[in-house]
Amino acid sequence: MIRVQMVGTQRSGSNLLRLMLDQGGSLLAPPSAHELRDLLPLAPLYEPLDDVGNQRRLASDLSELVRANALAWPDGHVDADRLLGCLKGTGLTDFVIALYDQAATHAARIGWMSKCLENVHCFEELEATGASPRYVHLVRDPRDVALSFRRAPIGPKDPRVIAAMWRNDQQAARAIARRCPERTRVEHFEDLILRPAGSLRSLAAWLGIPYSDASLHYHRRKDAAEAAELSPLWSNLSSAPMADRVSVHLAEAGNEEFLCSVEELVFDEMARYGYEPLHATSARVLSPEESVAARENDERLREESVRSHSGRDQSAHLLRGRLLQAIRSSLERSEEPGG
Repeated sequence: MIRVQMVGTQRSGSNLLRLMLDQGGSLLAPPSAHELRDLLPLAPLYEPLDDVGNQRRLASDLSELVRANALAWPDGHVDADRLLGCLKGTGLTDFVIALYDQAATHAARIGWMSKCLENVHCFEELEATGASPRYVHLVRDPRDVALSFRRAPIGPKDPRVIAAMWRNDQQAARAIARRCPERTRVEHFEDLILRPAGSLRSLAAWLGIPYSDASLHYHRRKDAAEAAELSPLWSNLSSAPMADRVSVHLAEAGNEEFLCSVEELVFDEMARYGYEPLHATSARVLSPEESVAARENDERLREESVRSHSGRDQSAHLLRGRLLQAIRSSLERSEEPGG
């Protein structure tokens, strides 16, 4: 089984890459379901996980969370019984690996890729399973990432908060590369857009999977069109790669202050990945007071964004959030005396 973990920062073209790879026919690359991000804080409530009843409860909850995802997995690809049949350990991350293993086997694929980019911060947990995944570090110009977040219905909005997140994610990905260089590869969003066939051919060779020109037709898929209809987050998925999605910041007149704030905080990181600052002349570190102010402003901007977007934009994300809260409440009740 070929196992691949994509790492990096959201708004970097991760859905583009997963659709391309899934369309190639060798790997199952479903939408991110944020399994580790959302369930790791609840992991102690499932213990002990060598208990059959607790195992079944976790497998069931994990399956339900995936089914409630904003972007749906293929029908029939999530099954708690099959998950338990693939289980090789008793940690939460073992359950997540088993979830993907059973889905790939059910789909008759030779492996899978997880698109949960935040798992860049779960390296120790992933390695502890013995699954030895390959890590594809997806990188996009931080200025374009920041502009994309600013327009998205969810996610951070303050440029300083976005820049700090991008910097931290790249640093975490490089730490993975230092630990297992033979299983880590950097992939640039810009190459996927401007040179998709060459980039995918090279990536497929590194992963040890066949390359198929079918990967270039990802935008014709039904699920790509459905995602584009569902939310502005995924509006580009139903279109072929377009050059105007690269260096978006160059066409953004009037955003110099916003872009400068990003560049100052990622000044040194940008150079590592070949991006040249246009507005900042040196790196800057925020004071503790400035960091607090940035987070407070970000919260205000997020609330404004929620109010300004349609109910349809938000409902797809609220359903899973409500289910997660119900799971937490149920687990906490069971922990109470007599629960």
